[in-house]
Formats: sequence, C-alpha cells, structure tokens
Amino acid sequence: MKIWKWSTYGVFLIVSILVIYFIDLAYFGRKNDKQKKVCYFLSYLVLIIFAVTRNIEMYPPASTDMQTYIYFFQSKLTDGWNWKKIITFNQWEPLFYQMNIWIRYFTDSYRIYWFILFSIIAFGILYFFVENYDNKIYINFVFLFIINYIYSMVALRSGIAVSICLVAFIFLKKGKINKAVFMILLATLFHYTAIVVLPGILLVRFFEKIKRNKVLWVRILVIICFSMILFMLPILQSLLLNTKYSAYLNFSLTILGQMPIIANAGLSLLFYKRIYDKYESKIYLVNLSIYNLLLVPIAINFGAYRINDFFLIPRLFVWGLILECIKDKFFSKDKRMKKIVTIIGFILALIWLTKIIYGMKEYGIMPYYNEWVYYEKIKSFTNYS
Repeated sequence: MKIWKWSTYGVFLIVSILVIYFIDLAYFGRKNDKQKKVCYFLSYLVLIIFAVTRNIEMYPPASTDMQTYIYFFQSKLTDGWNWKKIITFNQWEPLFYQMNIWIRYFTDSYRIYWFILFSIIAFGILYFFVENYDNKIYINFVFLFIINYIYSMVALRSGIAVSICLVAFIFLKKGKINKAVFMILLATLFHYTAIVVLPGILLVRFFEKIKRNKVLWVRILVIICFSMILFMLPILQSLLLNTKYSAYLNFSLTILGQMPIIANAGLSLLFYKRIYDKYESKIYLVNLSIYNLLLVPIAINFGAYRINDFFLIPRLFVWGLILECIKDKFFSKDKRMKKIVTIIGFILALIWLTKIIYGMKEYGIMPYYNEWVYYEKIKSFTNYS
C-alpha cells in the first residue's frame, strides 16, 4: 500500500520527538546516572514498541521487503545460500543469514525476531546519541534520525549495518581505531555496502593527525581524493558487474537529490576552522560528512543510495554545528535574529523530513498499522512466494 497518510506521518513524528525528548531530558534534566538510564531506556522502549507492534499482516502480500524477510525466516529458507560463494557478493550477507538461523532455532515468531534485530538497531542509534548529544544546538535536526529507523523497517539488513557503523564512529571518536575497523567489518557481514565506510575511518583518522595548516591540508586532500574517486569510477563499475549489485548499474541518482549532502560538507569545509576551534570533539563528525561528499560520485553513477544512510545521523549533528556557526558569524550580537535563524532551520528540517518520508512511501512504510490498535490478518506469509 504505497499511499501517503498524514496520520502515519504524525506517528513517525511523535515517535521521533519522544525519543529526542527523553535523550534531551537524560542529558540536561537529570542529575544522577540512575535517572539518566531510565530516560535512555524509555527512548529504547519507544523505538522497540513502535517497530515490534507494527501490524504488517494488514499489508497485501509481497507489498514490502519486510514480508520477504519474515517469509525466509519462518520458512527456514536460505535463498540458495552457500558459504563457498561468500566472496562473490552474490547472496545474502553471511552474518545476517546466520542470525536468521540462530533465532529460528528457538522460535518462529517474527515479533521475537523483530525484537532481537530492532534492539540491535535501536542500541546503535541511542549509543551514538548518548556519546554525542551534549548540546542543545543539535535539537533542530536530530529528530530526522527517524528516517534511518523507519527505513530499517523495510531494509532490515542495511538498518543493522548502519547501527553497527554508528558504534564504529564512537570508537573512532575515542581513538580506538582497531575496534572501529572491526565494527565496520562486522557491519559488512550484515550488508556489504558497509565496506565503503572503512576507507572513511582511515581518512578521518589521517585528518586528525594533521596539526599544521589543518584547514588548508584538509581541503587539499578532499580535492585529491575526489579526483581519485572520479578516475576510479570505471574500475569500480567493472568490479560490480559480477556481483548482485550489477542490477543497480542501470540506475543513477541526480545531483539535485545529493544537494543536502553536498551542502552539508561544503558548509563544513567553509566553517571548518570555526567548528574545530569551538567544537573540537565533534570535528570527527565533520570529517565523516566530508567523506560522505567524496562518495557522492559513486552514489550518483551506480545508484548506490544506501551509501548515504551510513552518514545520515552524523550529518544531522553537523547541521547543528553549521547553524550555530552561521548565527555566530552573522548575528553574534542579535539574539532576536538568532532565534529566527533557529526557527528557520527547524522549519527547513521539517520540510526535508516530509519530503523524504513522502518519497519513502514507495517502500511500503505507509500506512502504519499497530497490532494494539487495529488487527486484521490478510494472509499468512508462508502462503505466497
């Protein structure tokens, strides 16, 4: 049912705002660790209840990818999976396949299946927030994290991979590079696309080691890396021809659709020194956004839209930094204009959220039905192929 529902959009917005409210309350409204943990648990509870109590049986058969995941899980099918083909990138990722088998050993309930997998997804998102949400300047944008979460309700494998990468980014922040690399490789075993994040970890680490003329050298390296990626596009295309991703070679994305990523990284480079001086602990997020920019030619030429999902939540924090830099640079003494700019930022974020969700309705995320509110079983998952 690929139709727009304002009621569903409202549910998405409420879930997002509730999660951010509890996270904000944990950091700014609670003093002791016990109260903070309660707030974080409530955030987790909102996300889990939202995902696990979804009434997917209201949907017509084969109308959303999640039904396929459930069908393979309940039917103990492996989609012709073969360990000997692991390096061909022509089948489901090995760890996702194995996790399906492990869970199926003790249950055929897809809600328990959801509970386990969405707990992984929720943990990655919330852990990233716990480690980075330390300033209210982010609140205008971070509620857009819901885009990643609702997309994982369709694309389960990539949702898990994205959340594991978020944990890897925290290890990167803490300078634990080996653990960050390990987490990226782990994410790749859930979705092969995650492998593109690995060079970013190394590049960000390299940026951090630059001490003299930092801004200049970062900009020079961005130009060099961008040129190298453009040169390597034909090579990458030939490598993808014999994998399951060859199907995406017939598609391409538009530059216009990539403008938020380009603008995010471009403004980050413009305000790089200001951000580094004032928010040094968050410069790794800026560097991740810049790396996302370097991947834009790959995303456009190969229709690799999932690449950008790995950097969505870091970009939201960077937007908060950019907005603060704009206010400081142009309206440092005008509190009224600062408030106006803040409101404009929030409105633009809300418009962008609406646009993205409107486009995502094609993936079968609308309308949202809840098991506790309305129940009607249309057809068993195991009765269709």
